[in-house]
Amino acid sequence: MKTTVTQDELEALRGSAGRPVRSADVALRDFAHPRTLSKERLRHLSKSLAARLGAIANALAGPLRNHHKLQLGEVSEVTAHGLFDGFTKPFVVMGFPCSGRLGWLVWDATAATNACDIVLSGPAPAPAEGEQPKPRRNVSLETTGKALSRTEGRVVGSLLQSIVGLLAEALHLEVGPGEIWQEPEELTTLEDLGPDADNRRLLVHLVFDGPGGPSEMRVYLPGVVAEDAEDIAAALANAPPHLAGVGVRVSAELGATMVPLRELLELEVGDVIPLGTHVGQPVAVRVEEQVRALARFGAHQGRMAVLIEQLSSASDEELTPED
Repeated sequence: MKTTVTQDELEALRGSAGRPVRSADVALRDFAHPRTLSKERLRHLSKSLAARLGAIANALAGPLRNHHKLQLGEVSEVTAHGLFDGFTKPFVVMGFPCSGRLGWLVWDATAATNACDIVLSGPAPAPAEGEQPKPRRNVSLETTGKALSRTEGRVVGSLLQSIVGLLAEALHLEVGPGEIWQEPEELTTLEDLGPDADNRRLLVHLVFDGPGGPSEMRVYLPGVVAEDAEDIAAALANAPPHLAGVGVRVSAELGATMVPLRELLELEVGDVIPLGTHVGQPVAVRVEEQVRALARFGAHQGRMAVLIEQLSSASDEELTPED
């Protein structure tokens, strides 16, 4: 069997020879854990965080007695389920309250001990010519299996608190005092917070070229919303001035049922009236008593919620939910 190849096809084949074939970049998406932050929103957050790196480095320069380089790596939305699965000692994790939820900062244990040594004892003397630098003798690790003693934990906690505070400030989040954890039973995980806990976190990956060499910090921040205050203000600014402050009544009609008058008169506090509406079933969203959107009934962060799927303008006929 003969195959005829044109001159143009031959040139194309020659031009592609030796070049690696790349498959399409496809990001896996777990729809059981929906994401709320768009690529544009993540880029905006990255810029805000990158602008704070200088302030963070300056805050660490005093205690660490030198100015160390800090770089921003990945910024993405992740789920916190199974975050600490497979953790082995020694490890250093700081848990901290953030906007009413729990956040974490994970740091390399060796880097934490090196930084703590600098804060408490100052830089180690340079080794004599031909001598190898002596490793730091970690009494805590030898006696308790922990990377840091209680005093050292407070020192490292203070360093990490300043980092978390400046990152949260860049994102308009409120952060409370954190706590250093070094034992598996000390870790407070998302599973410990209950099934209704919000599992979404903003992962901020930092590369810190500190004492002893480069290390990685992974900060998991809760409470980051899809739009920030500036975006909301911009949206309000686009509304007509005479309508911007007008309140609009919006309600979701989850279902209806017929109740005989005799049963209605017998109702008491705590009684349940089944509506026959199930998760995923279409529901009507009313704006000032008119159906102007269709949605799906479900849950969000442990609360009942609806996902808008179709909208209509005021000039359209009312929408009708279909099963």
